[in-house]
Amino acid sequence: MGKRITIDDIAKKLNISRSLVSKALNDSYGVNVQTKTRIRYTALEMGYDFQKIKRNRAVQTGEIGVLIGNINSLAAEDFYFNLLEALDKECAERELALSTHLLSEFTAGSLENASRSSLKLRGHLLLCGSPKDAVVIASYGIPFVAVDFLRSSPRVNRVGVDYYQGGCDAVAHFLQCGHTKIGFVGAAVVSNNFNVLYNGYCHAMRQAGLTDFEKYCSLGAPENVGSVPLDEAAVYAILQDEDPPTALLCATDTVAARLYGICAEMGIRIPEDLSVIGFDNQPICKQLSPALTSVDYDVDQVARHAVSILETAMRYPNASTCAITVDTRVIKRDSVQKPKDPD
Repeated sequence: MGKRITIDDIAKKLNISRSLVSKALNDSYGVNVQTKTRIRYTALEMGYDFQKIKRNRAVQTGEIGVLIGNINSLAAEDFYFNLLEALDKECAERELALSTHLLSEFTAGSLENASRSSLKLRGHLLLCGSPKDAVVIASYGIPFVAVDFLRSSPRVNRVGVDYYQGGCDAVAHFLQCGHTKIGFVGAAVVSNNFNVLYNGYCHAMRQAGLTDFEKYCSLGAPENVGSVPLDEAAVYAILQDEDPPTALLCATDTVAARLYGICAEMGIRIPEDLSVIGFDNQPICKQLSPALTSVDYDVDQVARHAVSILETAMRYPNASTCAITVDTRVIKRDSVQKPKDPD
């Protein structure tokens, strides 16, 4: 068994006073948000036992909460509404009441500004949050699971989708159809999951011996918060280039649907001129014309794992943390075909 981490160990590592560490861990007044988050993050990484901190838990109910850290992401993507429905269904089957709370700010560490009443439930599911939000919740010693997470502390319960492999598989499908000018579109600069998907895409492109593919990519965010996570001006520029891509991987099906609209405006035919793959396999895929090929995963499986892990954490506070990754697969439809021969 390893050494038990103490407040003194944390203070020594950060070169700060023991009293400051104690105040931060006990959520005392007089410590600013940045310092408190830094101390808690370090404590969590070192393996500090937060369960031994006594907190006021007089208010407890039979509810579990869903903390939504970024309402803009929720509004822009149908996937999150479907995930919420799946979580609600899974909780109902286990006779758990689900209560939803929006965090008051939508930036990293925003949980610090959430109402304390929302933290007095039996457990929490964190959705659309940041790794810093996950760290802060863990530091409160409250059972929780970060949902749709891959990049977080190894000491945090989490369930995520294998975005990286999804990116690799999408590129593999394009390659099988003869494409080499393959691009990526979606706001990877502001989404951890989009960034992981993009990294999988990049890895597959390099493994195929392809270079200079970044010119076919648009990773920027939209000007208007809450809109489709796509830099439309950059996409127009990519498609108008003298050497345009013949295939594009989209960060979500919503992004792909907007790409369909842009192509229609520009007279670009899908899939004759441009093949497209989306991500999430939402109902819109079958509504688009042509029907959209998309990377799929079982959202019900994500919900089942998340609620199951949370239930275990609520019953057994000292149980080891758990991280589960749900597999993806490419659902082939009509939006991908061989590239046309150059003139």
